[in-house]
Amino acid sequence: MPYKVFISYKHTALNGNGVTRDYAIAADLHRALSDAGVPTFFSEKDLSTSDYIQEIYSALDEAEIMIVVATRPEHINAQWVTEEWVTFIAAINGKRKPHAEIYTYLEGMGVNDLPMILYRRQSFTTGERDRLISRITAQLGISPSAKPAGVPAPSAKPAGVPANMKPVRLSAVNREVQVGTRIQFGKYPQGAKGQVEPLNWLMLGIERDRMLLITEKLIDHVKYNDNYESVIWETCTLRRWLNQDFLHAAFNESESARIAEVTLQNPDNPEYGTNGGRATRDKVFVLSIDEAAQYFLSASERTAYETACAFTKRGFMDRFMLAGNTVNWWLRTPGLNNLLTVAVSGCGDIIPSGLTVSQNRVAVRPALWVCRS
Repeated sequence: MPYKVFISYKHTALNGNGVTRDYAIAADLHRALSDAGVPTFFSEKDLSTSDYIQEIYSALDEAEIMIVVATRPEHINAQWVTEEWVTFIAAINGKRKPHAEIYTYLEGMGVNDLPMILYRRQSFTTGERDRLISRITAQLGISPSAKPAGVPAPSAKPAGVPANMKPVRLSAVNREVQVGTRIQFGKYPQGAKGQVEPLNWLMLGIERDRMLLITEKLIDHVKYNDNYESVIWETCTLRRWLNQDFLHAAFNESESARIAEVTLQNPDNPEYGTNGGRATRDKVFVLSIDEAAQYFLSASERTAYETACAFTKRGFMDRFMLAGNTVNWWLRTPGLNNLLTVAVSGCGDIIPSGLTVSQNRVAVRPALWVCRS
């Protein structure tokens, strides 16, 4: 079936390290359009490895609507994104596509940030996803097969992969695996009596030969730093715990060999400018404030429950007050100052001012890049 909609977006971060939030937004939009019965071209899913340039131009030629996703002006002006929307607008203006339309789909930027040629086109924010999809289905004369779900509101129950979907063992992962897949990798104490059980992870991102994973649950309670003092990710004790104690406890020698040691950028706090420190080399880490916003589309997707074992490590009053709730988990970006570190709240909201680094009521949700084979 010919593509009716073409989604244009910047896939790779400008520093070459990982993917952009634009990718996550585009993936969410693609799923919603597909659920609504709209044949949509999304390069991450629809490109083969043979002649991708020809595939892109063929999809551009077929499409009647283009949606340009952007969270930053630099992304919408990136070389390939620009090539796509300029080509599409030229087809409209040249009467090759006289009835085609192009929309911008924005987060974190306004229409005044758009190039002049796109400024005059209709724009939607990510909070208007349902309205955009209704507009497209009406324009194409498609009766939606199912009402597209809106961006989920924060709730006590974590969103994401259905609970009845069994995790896939890492050894069984194939080239068709998708973002959001539950993967079983390593073991760690998780039962109420400290029983060691397989660790389940959620896949957050895919690169050519590796995958970014984060634990599905909050697996322990560890202070960001043992002492109440000014620290950054490079010097905090949580970093040492993750790359020594947790790494050795959770993975055998062959599993550990599959975990990539990567260079982490440690940006300053975007709101307060607090110094984030130098880049570090790590196997296991916690997400930065940018990564938590990039890889999770909403607050509800960031919510997570503790394992039964982690729950037992709370103080008596904490267990009594917070039983059955989602809880806070650490990020590695500094907060208002370096005595505080950014965290995700139990409701999934990012706390940019941070929590005290020596607080023991915050859980740990490890992340890592693992080689695909």
